[in-house]
Amino acid sequence: MKPIFSLLLTFALMLSLACRPKNAGHEHEHGAAEEATHDDVDPHAIPLKDIPGARVQSVAEPSAMSVWFPAEIIADEASQFVLSSPVNGILGALLVPPGRLVAADTALVEVKSPELARLHADWLAARAKLVRAEAALAREERLNIKKATSQRDLEEATSEAEVARAEEGAAALALESLGIKTTQGGASWVLRAPRAGTVVAYKVVSGQGVSAGQELGLFLASGSVVVRAELAQGAAGKIEVGQTFAVRQSDGRQWKAKLEGVVPALSSETMRQTYRLRLAGDSLPLPGTPVEVEVPFPASITLPQAALQQIDGHWGVFVVTCGDDCHAVFREVVRGHDVKGAVMILDNISPGEKIVADSAYLLKAYQQKQSGGDEDGHVH
Repeated sequence: MKPIFSLLLTFALMLSLACRPKNAGHEHEHGAAEEATHDDVDPHAIPLKDIPGARVQSVAEPSAMSVWFPAEIIADEASQFVLSSPVNGILGALLVPPGRLVAADTALVEVKSPELARLHADWLAARAKLVRAEAALAREERLNIKKATSQRDLEEATSEAEVARAEEGAAALALESLGIKTTQGGASWVLRAPRAGTVVAYKVVSGQGVSAGQELGLFLASGSVVVRAELAQGAAGKIEVGQTFAVRQSDGRQWKAKLEGVVPALSSETMRQTYRLRLAGDSLPLPGTPVEVEVPFPASITLPQAALQQIDGHWGVFVVTCGDDCHAVFREVVRGHDVKGAVMILDNISPGEKIVADSAYLLKAYQQKQSGGDEDGHVH
C-alpha cells in the first residue's frame, strides 16, 4: 500500500504546480513597483488637466530695475530763515506774496510801531542834547584858552558832554539791539529779504498786532532744497552717499538729487530709515511738496502679480513639474516690491522653472476645496 500512496501524493503535487498562475511569483515585486510610483507624486500636487485654462510660463532671468518711492520736499536748515519783527506793532502791508522769487534786500513786510517811534525819538533827543553839550564844551575850552572862564565851568561842561555822549550811545544801542540802525528810525519798520529766495508762507495777516520776536513767516533762500524719503530698512538696496537719483513731481517736472546721508536710527513713527537728498536746479519745489524718488535695485527675478497667491498667511507660487502628466505644487517665496504690475521675488525660485501665471487663483481655489480651506486661504 505504501508505494501506491506515494505515487498518489506525487501526482497531486505535480497537478498543483501545473495549475499555479505563471505570474504569481512576481506579484510582490509588481506591488512594490506600483507603491514606489505612487510615492513619486507629491500628495499635494494638483493635476493641471483638472484646471482648465491654467497658463504656464518659465521664470525669466533676473533683470535690473528701479522703483519710484514717495518722498517730500523739506526746507534746508542752512537756507531757511524765520521772518520776525524786532518791535511791537501793527502789521501793515505784506509787500511780497508767498512763492515769488525776490532779490536780496527786497522789502517783504511793513510793521507800524509806536514803540519804534518812541525809541527813535529818544535817540533824537539824546543826540540833540549831545550836540548842545559838545558845543558848550567847545565854547568853554576856547574861553579857558583866553583865561576868560573858570575851571569849575570848564569841568561842568566836560561832565555834561560825557553824560550826553553816554545817553546818546544808550539810545542808539536800544535801536541797534533790535537790528535797526539809527538812520532807519521812524514810525514804521520794513522787514527785508535776507538773501535771494522765496517767502514760503506767512503766519500773520495785515492789520494784526504783533509782538517783538513773533514769527511772521518762513523764508527760503535760493540754491537748493532737501528731499526726505522714508524707506523700509534695506529697501533701497546698495546705495552710496553722493549717488545721484531722479526726482519727479506730479506735474511731470523732474530734477536730479544727490544722496547726502542716511539717518541710521529708524523713525519712531514709521519704523523706516530716512534718506536725505540734496535737490538742485531751477524752479525748485517749495517745502511740503510731495514728490517721488527713483531708487535702483540690483537684478532680480520678477513674476506677474497674479502668479502670487497667499495660503496660510504665506506668499508663494505654484511650481509646475511634468512627467506623463503635469502637476503644480505650491511653494513659498520671499516677496519684494511691486514693480510696474510685477512683483520682485527675492528667494526660493530659480530662472527656468515653470510656474502657473495669471490663472494661479484657480489652483488656490482647487487646493482649498480639496483640503477644506476657507476663503482667506487658510487650509484646515
